[in-house]
Amino acid sequence: MNSFDFFSKNSICPNCFDKFKKEESLEPYEQGYHCPRCQKIYPTRKIVYILKDKCNPKKCIYKCVAFCEKNALKKSVLGEKGHFMLNGLLKNYRNPKIFIKEECNNCGKCVEQCPFGALISINTPAFLTSESFLEKYDPGKNKKSEKFNDLQLRQFLTEKEIRPASFLLYTEIAKIIQKKKQEEIIIDNGSGINITRTFTDDKINILSLDIRADHNAFYPTHGLANGEQLPIKRECVDSFVSTNVLEHITNPDRYLSEIYRTLKKEGDLIITVPTPWWHLSKLLSIHHYLNYVIHVLRCPLSFLKTPIKDFNIFWSHEKDCNYENTKSASTLSEEIKNFRTERWEKLFCNSNFYIKDKKNVGNVFSNNIFAGKFSKMMGNSEKCPIFLLYVLKKK
Repeated sequence: MNSFDFFSKNSICPNCFDKFKKEESLEPYEQGYHCPRCQKIYPTRKIVYILKDKCNPKKCIYKCVAFCEKNALKKSVLGEKGHFMLNGLLKNYRNPKIFIKEECNNCGKCVEQCPFGALISINTPAFLTSESFLEKYDPGKNKKSEKFNDLQLRQFLTEKEIRPASFLLYTEIAKIIQKKKQEEIIIDNGSGINITRTFTDDKINILSLDIRADHNAFYPTHGLANGEQLPIKRECVDSFVSTNVLEHITNPDRYLSEIYRTLKKEGDLIITVPTPWWHLSKLLSIHHYLNYVIHVLRCPLSFLKTPIKDFNIFWSHEKDCNYENTKSASTLSEEIKNFRTERWEKLFCNSNFYIKDKKNVGNVFSNNIFAGKFSKMMGNSEKCPIFLLYVLKKK
């Protein structure tokens, strides 16, 4: 299914819905989507992605890096993304790849310079109110929007490339999604690097939405949108997937209410949230301490002034604010209190969802990359899981 087709049939104006509590259809045109009521334009935005299996910097001598004005393209090395991994560092040293940072402004110059076609640019609908702009609508322009190419951007994940925690979690999610019918519409709300897509059959219709696009994703993002203002009509989605997103949301009640509004009466929400044990699993992971040492070496003054406060902030799960900077970062101690099961289930109940199924996922060693085999042998713990997986239905 083409993502542009979905948005042209099911898109509404988040701006008008928020003001008038009424759904307003958008009209697609060559530059994006237009609301005839408020005259707001939601543009399509070109996002640059990288095909890691085609990237070969040794042969091209980093041509794309030389032409990047924002210095957003760098050799994939220690500290750029993810966790400190000795085997990953050695692998990158032998076979370096290009890594795209968030500073990328999607100018496309690197795409033109790549001799191997490893960098591509994809037109993506952007329904973010902070990035939308007002423009006079010309009804005479009736050209068809550029179609979205559902490309696989990187090779499929292997067990060596993914931590046991994520492997156990996405395996359980995939078991549920694989039971869905091919004609059903599934939206991955807050898709990130699209790991969900890599664990499921390509025939399943999964549309990925996120508040920002990850240039190093396994699959491209179908649309940029704030989960608290979904550009989707009422009751037209069969299933939602939300993987460890709720703890990052500014207004969790609004986020869940938007899913409730757009979900069909018989639809379901597959949602995962962390537990307080998640923090213990992180504190038991050696490679996280190596990251902490690097952090202290980079910012020695802040550590020496207030070491306890510095530790409390660094080890928090959401120390980085959300995209629109509307939520202040929490600390480790605050998150341990907030990640309680009772709080999550109260939020679901207040949003008129009932729990159809619940599963514990992971164990306290799941975040430790050096205990991978041992962690998988332990499987999903009943007493100290690091994730909770819920299947929610409308009341």
